[in-house]
Amino acid sequence: MRKAFAGLVIMFAAHSLMAGVALSDVVNKPSAWKDTLISVEGFCERWLTDRGPDVNFFILKDNYGNTLPVRTTQPNPPLGQHMLVQGFVMYDTQRRSYYLDERARDAGAVMGGGISVWLIVVIAVASVVLIGLAVLVLKSLKDAPAAAPAAPAKPGLKVVPAEGPVFDVDKTRKVSGNRIGYDVPIDTTFKVLPGRFKVTKGDDKVSEIKLYQVSPEPVFTFGRKPGPAMRHIRIDDPTVSEKQAELLYKDGKFSITNFSKTNPTIVNSAELADGESKELVDGSKIVMGEVVVEFQALARPGSSDSKPE
Repeated sequence: MRKAFAGLVIMFAAHSLMAGVALSDVVNKPSAWKDTLISVEGFCERWLTDRGPDVNFFILKDNYGNTLPVRTTQPNPPLGQHMLVQGFVMYDTQRRSYYLDERARDAGAVMGGGISVWLIVVIAVASVVLIGLAVLVLKSLKDAPAAAPAAPAKPGLKVVPAEGPVFDVDKTRKVSGNRIGYDVPIDTTFKVLPGRFKVTKGDDKVSEIKLYQVSPEPVFTFGRKPGPAMRHIRIDDPTVSEKQAELLYKDGKFSITNFSKTNPTIVNSAELADGESKELVDGSKIVMGEVVVEFQALARPGSSDSKPE
């Protein structure tokens, strides 16, 4: 049983390596892959005709909008063709950009819709591994002595995670636009923080983003993925990172920190470096992908709003 399980683990690791790396990992941190032989999956978005007559270049793109130039000695693939491309990540000193120097290409390794054959194999092997793990866990639970009953919870106590309070979804409602989405309270009085964002571009359904006093020093996140209620503003835009930025309210001041390396947050026409913060003042203009907002300082800090718009 143990030998069979070890064999499955080794097979799973081998197939995972053959499946290659995600194109987003290479695009987000290309320097980490420089001079490394990798395999990436995507489709041919377009051909590049400005690189000279003796070399072919095309743009490899994945389903999430990440792109990487590919240099090839073969004819360029048909537009829209899905493929698995193997090559070295190289740096073009003249253009100051990274590209993939193709060594092999296999359109047959990708099924319709861009699903890798290796991915199917990995999923199948992973399923077998998980079944084996489940059998081992069940056996260990059966052999383990019974645990002592847990102490009853004290009435009136509520567990609050370290990262911030959790809000009952039944007491909040969603504000959703073309790209922007966030939560506001229902039938509960929250203090409105002395600042909000006016949406000036990127969403014609959401005109403003209100901020509420959800903790003594509230922290709000911006990003493409969904986040915790009342503490996250989602921007559904492929040019926005999963965690784009973070807004902190402390000592009566607002500051925003950029966490995107590929499409940095811009404050008043200045790009913020990864981890760089900038204090916001009335009229500060913030750009995140296709969305542009303007920070507005409220005239009456700490006012309450029992029925948010």
